[in-house]
Parts: sequence; C-alpha cells; structure tokens
Amino acid sequence: MAGYRIISLIQSLFILICGISVFDAFNDFIGMNAAFFGSSGSDWWNVFAFWAYCFVVVGILQLVKAIIVQENN
Repeated sequence: MAGYRIISLIQSLFILICGISVFDAFNDFIGMNAAFFGSSGSDWWNVFAFWAYCFVVVGILQLVKAIIVQENN
C-alpha cells in the first residue's frame, strides 16, 4: 500500500518537526522557533498553536489511514 506508506511518512515528518520545536522551545539551541515565530506572535500563530496544528494534521492523516486500510480475510 503506497498510500499508507506516504501518509505514514508525512505523519512522521510532522511529529519530528513538532518534537524538534518542543525541544527548541525549552533549550533554544536550534533557533527553529525564533525563525518561525520571531518575537511577535498572535493567538493564531505561536509555538503552542503550531504544536496543535501539527497534532491536528497527524490526527487527520491517522483517520485517513484507518479509512483506506482494508483487512485481508
């Protein structure tokens, strides 16, 4: 199933980006959050909203995978 693999790869990338962002929020070694958000932020675009958007994308893709997978009898 190529679609399942592609969706899983996209999910993995979003989880990895979110994880790096969480790590960077507490240590600021990488500078990823500073590059994405700078010093200004809003209710719709800040580090916590970014994490939530990543989780929403992963959740939607997980739902798509659950719908497209067919069980072998």
